[in-house]
Amino acid sequence: IFCLPEACLISDTIQYMMDQEIPFDASNVLSDVTKAVDRVHASGDLYTEVLQNRSLYLNKQSALIETLLKLKRGGKKLFLLTNSPYHFVHKGMEYLSQGFLPPDMNSWRDIFDLIFTSCGKPHFFTGTRPFRRLSSETGAVRWDACTEFKKDEIYLEGSLRQMVKLTGWKGKNVLYFGDHLFNDVKEPSLAGWQTGVIIQELEREVKLQNSEYHRIMLAELLEIDRLSSSLMLIDGDHIQKIVALLKQHRDELKQRLKRVFNPHFGSVFRTHKNATSFAYEVQRYANVYTSKVENFLNYPLSYTFYPERVYL
Repeated sequence: IFCLPEACLISDTIQYMMDQEIPFDASNVLSDVTKAVDRVHASGDLYTEVLQNRSLYLNKQSALIETLLKLKRGGKKLFLLTNSPYHFVHKGMEYLSQGFLPPDMNSWRDIFDLIFTSCGKPHFFTGTRPFRRLSSETGAVRWDACTEFKKDEIYLEGSLRQMVKLTGWKGKNVLYFGDHLFNDVKEPSLAGWQTGVIIQELEREVKLQNSEYHRIMLAELLEIDRLSSSLMLIDGDHIQKIVALLKQHRDELKQRLKRVFNPHFGSVFRTHKNATSFAYEVQRYANVYTSKVENFLNYPLSYTFYPERVYL
């Protein structure tokens, strides 16, 4: 979700410099683009742009609120933990929940037991910084110490250590979802939480993988592998010529299968028979992954997801 746009921005910048014959060092381009992205976040320009065009950037779906309400009614404790400032979170969630809340709820805040903003992940998971509270009257940060959590309060900054101390929520009793594998999911996974990661690209890849075009080519490739393995055990020049032709056709099929997903990079999750580095990291740090939270709506709360066995 995050790395691909930044990679495209770096690629476009380098392409522009090449087209304009501007001398450049690739490491300088990377450094400047990264600083520019950080500046957009720090300046608040990104938040302003999103809030001015909420219908463009936020996917408003009743299923999201229905999923959260199903968890709450099932007795689950819900918390929101984000790097974004409260004013941005409030406006965004207000838009996403408008028209979908039940009569007994006055605000999206009623869905969550605790709300943490401006957390500064991933340092939130490794530091010891205390929490602070926002004044419900003025919106200013309060100066007094935060020694307990209350449902109607808004908290900011803080750390995982302080959160566990004040809530007692720890270990496998917590399922935490994030949309950035390394900033959101890696550290809480290492800390013992159950973790889930939201990967929007997954939806497109699953759809393409299940398309008739892809399935036919994959079946043909697997059949070529099986046939080639058998023929290579047979002596004879004419047999080896057939094997060579099969290998040539196999290479062509592999490239065509790759281009189904992306003509330049192939699949985000698979490189031919092997998982990509990204897919490996997902499997390493996430207990479950999906394209959106709403995908869990039709599963009972008692449902357990089991991974498929990988055979040697």
